[in-house]
Amino acid sequence: MFSDPQSKYAIRMKYLSAYLLLFFLCNKCVTAQDSLKNNTTENTLRLPLIFWGINYEHSLSKHMTLVGNINFFQSINYSYSSNLGSQFSYPFIPTINIQYRWYYNLKKRAETGKNTMLNSANYITGNYRMSFPKNVYDLVRRPEHTTGIFWGLQRNYQKRLYIDLGVGLVYRAKQSIILSGATWSGSPYFIEDKFSLGSFMNLGLWLNKRKKL
Repeated sequence: MFSDPQSKYAIRMKYLSAYLLLFFLCNKCVTAQDSLKNNTTENTLRLPLIFWGINYEHSLSKHMTLVGNINFFQSINYSYSSNLGSQFSYPFIPTINIQYRWYYNLKKRAETGKNTMLNSANYITGNYRMSFPKNVYDLVRRPEHTTGIFWGLQRNYQKRLYIDLGVGLVYRAKQSIILSGATWSGSPYFIEDKFSLGSFMNLGLWLNKRKKL
């Protein structure tokens, strides 16, 4: 039995539309209070709560940072088909992620009195991710490599909550696996490389010493 690909595509487009709507609302509606008018980036330690791990952002210059993530989960999956019905999964996938960010509107936000605390601004980023998914046909977790370029939005709030969103273009490198099972055990199999649209969302807590807004 196979899932209906059209149903999965429609669900993915709905999720992407929801992300874009959330970007717009965050960009227009966050920051109702006065805040620190800091026009330079800051070192920041964060604790992601959806995909569990640790996030550290290191300031390289006034508007550039290097971000490193280690996560235990990578995605929340939902699909629906007429044959299998609704399917939900939250797979354990160890992931290492590195981003090089340019906060292009940090200075403008500071000049207009908007929240810039702990790099609360919009950015362009190059992204590299190495993850270790468990393929249903392979007994061993093998590394999967992806690179991409994203537009992102990050906001940090007074009560330690932060949100980080991004959407962009992703390239997944070709991956080789070794099939398991009675029939195909030991046979090599290749997952072809591809380009696709991608998005991400991180929600959690920042751990720096609290500053008065």
